[in-house]
Amino acid sequence: MSEGGDPRPSVRVEHAQRTRQRIVDAVTDLASTRGDCEFTMPEAAEASGVSLRTLYRYFPTRQDLVDAIAAVADHVAASNLPATELALDDLAAWL
Repeated sequence: MSEGGDPRPSVRVEHAQRTRQRIVDAVTDLASTRGDCEFTMPEAAEASGVSLRTLYRYFPTRQDLVDAIAAVADHVAASNLPATELALDDLAAWL
């Protein structure tokens, strides 16, 4: 809870959430475009427009990032949302 009893997250928390989501989205797109999940952390940072240091702040290991991508894929599959350009069956095979 932010100051003053406001139930909304602070600006810092919102920024962190957006940055984390931007990284996951960019790496998902990168994996989808390439057709595999064989990316390096520097490639992931470049694709998401963040520094390598920022990437490691949110995802200390490559496996943490792969797990986040898998969690998004699981959520999309469980909620029956359209998978836009991401082929979830292909993503599951990469993981």
